[in-house]
Amino acid sequence: MTQVLHVMASGARGGGAEHLLGLLPRLERMGFECSAAVGPDGPLRDELTECGIPTVTLDLMRSRLNLRGVVSVADLVRHTHPQIVHCHGTRAAFFAALGRCWWPKSTKMIYTVHGVSTSKEMSLLHKLVFAAAEKKACRTADHVISVAREDLDEIRRRRWIPVERSSHIPNAVDT
Repeated sequence: MTQVLHVMASGARGGGAEHLLGLLPRLERMGFECSAAVGPDGPLRDELTECGIPTVTLDLMRSRLNLRGVVSVADLVRHTHPQIVHCHGTRAAFFAALGRCWWPKSTKMIYTVHGVSTSKEMSLLHKLVFAAAEKKACRTADHVISVAREDLDEIRRRRWIPVERSSHIPNAVDT
């Protein structure tokens, strides 16, 4: 059984949380063994636990560059031994990318983009910093998934990830 650790910096309600709540139980039914590490700032940990997904709190929201977050992600990967670390969002992927050198070499990293962070309104300096974080996350990941075609097109246009290591998988909508 393939073990997948899903990491998301926030535990708050939103698109990423809804994505995990829909995705992880379905992956479990398909034979994947999922666990999650999410932020303490919302109900996501409890909701995933209620779905039967082992979930821990991981505080990555404390600051933009929290080196403790890098070490926390790396320690969690080393102690849980997943075959895949699936990062959801820029912050989780950036911290995982920085700490990946401490993981077992066989552990793969997937990054799902839930919105390119540089598309937000911010100063030029902030845009440069966020672009560097996105670039690092994309280049370190074994595969990048984007829930929005436009975001994937931007990532490819900037040459942060080659076409063969990236996919567009739109968010599912429960009708």
